[in-house]
Amino acid sequence: NVIGLGDRLARNLMRKGIGVDHDKTNMTQELLKKQWKPTKAYTESREIVEAAAAKNNELQYFIDIHRDSSRKQITTKTINGVTYAKLLFIIGRENKNYLENLEFAKALNAELEKKYPGLSRGVFLKSYKDGNGVYNQDISNKAMLLEIGGVDNNMDELHHTVDVFSDTLADYYWKSNEAKAVYGNGK
Repeated sequence: NVIGLGDRLARNLMRKGIGVDHDKTNMTQELLKKQWKPTKAYTESREIVEAAAAKNNELQYFIDIHRDSSRKQITTKTINGVTYAKLLFIIGRENKNYLENLEFAKALNAELEKKYPGLSRGVFLKSYKDGNGVYNQDISNKAMLLEIGGVDNNMDELHHTVDVFSDTLADYYWKSNEAKAVYGNGK
């Protein structure tokens, strides 16, 4: 269902006029084919991300969607009677784009929290000792790993959250591009 969440995010962004290149590789299947452990997931996915970036230099935002292993009481929030799967932004500290990616995640997190207090679990920094530490975020200064809900969240909760995140990301994108145009850096 992570690929399904990516599909929904892609459709939502395209409806808002933002081009998307959504890779639908089932990483678990790819790792099993190669008889690799889950710890090699970013080695496998790096080839995909690098190929996409090389093929299309207009790609700006790289979002790696995951589900957390935490249980429902940690990954669920009800706001105005609607139940959502909580978000968690993961930023790797071990790459050249660390500070820019951190600012990007903080900006999105702040916007989400204004409109949907408690929906986000925040921005979490990871180094090599905490995991991968890079998460392919060295490929772009607008990259993140996004945990959407956990193992107990149902599809309605996940969809509600993806819809809210899509709106927030689209607003950020368009405001960012308007600023570039005003300062002469836009197309």
